[in-house]
Amino acid sequence: MRIAIIIEPTCNLCGECVSYCPTRVYKIEENKLTYNSEKCIYCRACEPLCPQKAIKIKVEHNTLKHKQITTTKYF
Repeated sequence: MRIAIIIEPTCNLCGECVSYCPTRVYKIEENKLTYNSEKCIYCRACEPLCPQKAIKIKVEHNTLKHKQITTTKYF
């Protein structure tokens, strides 16, 4: 599973996500919101918390398909 964090331009650096995130994914550095998606536990608490609705989290699941065996011969 891969997690993509998208910060929209509407972010005004209010810091709500920084102070609320349980795994400290977000930081404000050099007047910009940065993040470490590897720390994200996909709790999604930041999405509804953001007053500007500037944070979007997308999850990509592994889509490997397994082959099914339709006939089996027993000896």
